[in-house]
Amino acid sequence: MSRPLHATVVLASSGSQDDLDHYLDLLDAHDMVTATTSADDVDNTKPAPNIFAIALKKVAPLRADEIVVVGDAPYDVEAAAKCGIAAIGLRSGGFGDDSLLRDGAIALYDDVAALLADYDTSPLGHRP
Repeated sequence: MSRPLHATVVLASSGSQDDLDHYLDLLDAHDMVTATTSADDVDNTKPAPNIFAIALKKVAPLRADEIVVVGDAPYDVEAAAKCGIAAIGLRSGGFGDDSLLRDGAIALYDDVAALLADYDTSPLGHRP
């Protein structure tokens, strides 16, 4: 039996805040997200670490070693690594396994649905 998902969720997007809000509206997911950060908050987006550095400040006192990024591009994995954050790679972004692993992904899943289906044994399920 899967345990309920209890997590601090931060959406850290290289897109604009307007785009991020639009998709949260479409998904009716605002109440599931603790905080957001977007390209509007930084001078440089991924693969620069700025987006995740801002996200870390928003979830303090959580530390980088207590967080896992879920991303679908090597840029997500690379930016997370620059902040000391582990990253799970999703193949749904169209990038190959080699690219995601080379940049440091700790696990790979086909998409979010596959990650959720395997939640209990995934790196997310083993976090504090």
